[in-house]
Amino acid sequence: MRHTGEKPHACALCDYRAVSAYHIRRHVATHGQGALLKCDRCDYTTRWKDHLTQHKFRHDGVRPYACHLCHYATNLTSRLAAHKRTHSDHRRFTCDRCDYRAHELATVRRHMAKHDAVKPHACRLCHYATAYRSHLKRHMASHASGKQYACGLCYAYSTHRRTGIKHHLKIHIADGACATGIL
Repeated sequence: MRHTGEKPHACALCDYRAVSAYHIRRHVATHGQGALLKCDRCDYTTRWKDHLTQHKFRHDGVRPYACHLCHYATNLTSRLAAHKRTHSDHRRFTCDRCDYRAHELATVRRHMAKHDAVKPHACRLCHYATAYRSHLKRHMASHASGKQYACGLCYAYSTHRRTGIKHHLKIHIADGACATGIL
């Protein structure tokens, strides 16, 4: 039934219809019926036990869902599914202005901002402006007096960017200066 488009299960409280009884049970909970489960460490509440379990992983720092192709791990199955698509050559979302392709629609939308002259994220301290909030955040660190990441092997290198220190430490590893290889 899943691929026919037929939805034989109906909600008794609204017009919602679903392929399976499972989806109806989850939907009915959105109408306020069913026990509300609460996290014992914060104010988070949900009607679904699996959501509460995944939420608690965040408190514990547990990332039980791991990619079998790389070192990526997360506390959410949905994030793991999205990550696994990055290992695929199939990029179904495309930019309509160039040949850029991506696994996620949101990534293509972020990319498309490059084509526009609009740069809504501007630095208050200089003339820098960007289409991306994350780029502005990274730029703002350049105005800070202390650099956040410093090399503990040579003490000669420091940077505002985590990727910069990772790259620098790889040079030490290649030179044999770091026997552990831990970055």
